[in-house]
Amino acid sequence: MEKVSGVVIKRTDLSDNDVIVTIFTKEKGKIQAIAKGAKKPKSQYTGTTQLFCYSNFVYYPGKSLGYLSQSELIESFYKLRNSLEKLYSATYIIEMINATFLESEKDERILSLLLHTLSLLASDKTRDIRTVLLSFQLKFVGFLGYVPHLNHCSRCTKEYEEYYFSKKIGGLICPKCKGNSTFERKISRNGLEILKTILYYDITKISQLIFNEELMKYLIKLMNDYIVYHIDKKLYSFEFLETI
Repeated sequence: MEKVSGVVIKRTDLSDNDVIVTIFTKEKGKIQAIAKGAKKPKSQYTGTTQLFCYSNFVYYPGKSLGYLSQSELIESFYKLRNSLEKLYSATYIIEMINATFLESEKDERILSLLLHTLSLLASDKTRDIRTVLLSFQLKFVGFLGYVPHLNHCSRCTKEYEEYYFSKKIGGLICPKCKGNSTFERKISRNGLEILKTILYYDITKISQLIFNEELMKYLIKLMNDYIVYHIDKKLYSFEFLETI
């Protein structure tokens, strides 16, 4: 028997009454467990095994799947469902974590980042969802060891007025060093300054910053391409984000 606390990052129907939940936990990393009877209205798991729920769990590990024994809700982040932008952003984030981590892999920094981000996305006081999302992307890749280099050309180390961002190199490339590579996308001076600001900004205070909407969409797409390149998995929920 194990006691863990974590966020439900995936939920899959197993039968008419049972579900398989994937939970990103502090103690055991990513785990999968069967919640028997979770789809029944009066089940103890009804309010604790929904997507995004942060709960305490007691479970019995198995060879492939464990079994939940008890659960207690800590935070549901229910306001994520108040808008499509909040819901799609949160869905994209948990898909990113699920795609990146294998069974039993853990990172307490990313769990903490996830909890802060879900809280900000659910908050009525957050002024710009895109700023929160871009902050998560930048800090997430940083924790994975891929902090983007944003001060000068990553090849010649010289400073220029115009740059491209290379998802392969993980940093800026000047026009002279770019060549014919297809891994780069142009980044404006304003876009570069936004990335620098958000990269080092305290995520608990990031929700009050507002930037140009179209530029933020471009930067979020840029960082998604960077993340997908390094985790080597497509994030399907990003397609829904692009429709907003």
